[in-house]
Amino acid sequence: GSIQIWNIKPGWGSRPDMHVEKGHEDDITGLKFSSDGQILLSRSTDGTLKQLIFTGTSVEREGTSGGLLCFYDRKKLELVSRVGISPTCSVVQCYWHGKLNQV
Repeated sequence: GSIQIWNIKPGWGSRPDMHVEKGHEDDITGLKFSSDGQILLSRSTDGTLKQLIFTGTSVEREGTSGGLLCFYDRKKLELVSRVGISPTCSVVQCYWHGKLNQV
């Protein structure tokens, strides 16, 4: 659940330049910087989102919804909308294509 970021430095044994010890309560499954490089987006199996605009979900065992693409309000982190992607497949990665202006 910790997030650690290093600047590239020569040599071994360097310490992270940024360390968020309890960024999440469980494993982090994805990290992405915003296009302007100012916001770090993270997703975790603990069911929380941190500064996340959209994310995909995994198919749950014995679940009925399948893989979803979920959109959240960035400031409140409240679910705004969700789109069904597949009844049997998980959403593994999300990407916003700047030129096509679509997910």
